[in-house]
Amino acid sequence: MGNQGKNPNYLLLIISMFATYHVACDVVELRNSGVNIIKRAIRGLTSSRFYKEEKPVPPWKFAGFCRSGVARISTFCSFPRSPRTNHTNRIGSLPGLALSCLGSLCCTGNMAPAMKIVFGLLTFVTVGMIIGAFLQLAFIRRLEDSYGTKFPSFKGSRKIQQDGYLKLPGGISLWNDKEAETLRLGYVKPEIISWSPRIIVLHNFLSMEECDYLRGIARPRLQVSTVVDAKTGKGIRSEVRTSSGMFLNHAERRYPMVQAIEKRISVYAQVPIENGELIQVLRYEKNQYYKPHHDYFSDTFNLQRGGQRVATMLMYLSDNVEGGETFFPMAGTGECSCGGKMVKGLSVKPLKGDAVLFWSMGLDGQSDPKSIHGGCEVLAGEKWSATKWMRQKVTS
Repeated sequence: MGNQGKNPNYLLLIISMFATYHVACDVVELRNSGVNIIKRAIRGLTSSRFYKEEKPVPPWKFAGFCRSGVARISTFCSFPRSPRTNHTNRIGSLPGLALSCLGSLCCTGNMAPAMKIVFGLLTFVTVGMIIGAFLQLAFIRRLEDSYGTKFPSFKGSRKIQQDGYLKLPGGISLWNDKEAETLRLGYVKPEIISWSPRIIVLHNFLSMEECDYLRGIARPRLQVSTVVDAKTGKGIRSEVRTSSGMFLNHAERRYPMVQAIEKRISVYAQVPIENGELIQVLRYEKNQYYKPHHDYFSDTFNLQRGGQRVATMLMYLSDNVEGGETFFPMAGTGECSCGGKMVKGLSVKPLKGDAVLFWSMGLDGQSDPKSIHGGCEVLAGEKWSATKWMRQKVTS
């Protein structure tokens, strides 16, 4: 009779050990894959792949086979990730593992004291990792919200700001607070408005303080804006562009707030910081505009200083502007407002803190003629913006 009571206990011990191993692997992968979530979201992929078993476990590996078996058994206690996701997410298996460990702990009445201690430690470690995993899962779901993905769960714990965007809760983060603040995780909300040309509106990309900071630097040094001469590559005055503006210098580029903005641009555009030109700040007053044009170069002078322009980040620094939309005449199929007139194409209304990211180069590596764009006439108020052009190579 004594042997019959001991064998199941050893079996429970083995199952609990594999359950703990399964939870540990999930938690470690959850922690180490956080940065990949950002990259996948930026590249237009859904981060649901993160929760899915993408690599089958080879059946000839005993440990992997047992872990896979425990995962399949535990799916009876799992929960779906969202209504749009039918597959079982990996974190969903944690409740089942917790129940198996707690259940086995309740069956230790006839065990030796040493066995009870082992089961107690396994259960303690497993439950601790489960709590940590759910805290990380809560953070990741908030992170995904910043990329426009909404979930029905965790609604009670979300902190909704007055502007309608989610704020990253303090203390639950895979990144340090400084990194999250620099990237404005939980604030920025991308909206893809066109695939050809590729255009993304990044709502709330800049804080109000950053907008005012750039305007404060630029205001004393504004000059009449110029355009690039196709033959010489130098800036010349033209009726095509009637705004005033200035470029930040290399000393200002080292200011902490400017460095934070440039790093954020680099992450969201997936272009290295050193490939970016100096930020240009522009002011459009009433009746001023910028006629449709391309950002890519048609001269050889500028191409030798960092290659072709790949993408542009256009950031809006002011509110209460009538007109002044950014207009893409070859995007979309309908009509839009541009300086008080209805025209064919797609336009973006300038809102303080928002940004428009668009690519001058297509996926084939060639200049995209559809990226032609312009600044519509300002009817009332002042339109302030900041532009960051990104190149193929390091700019000189």
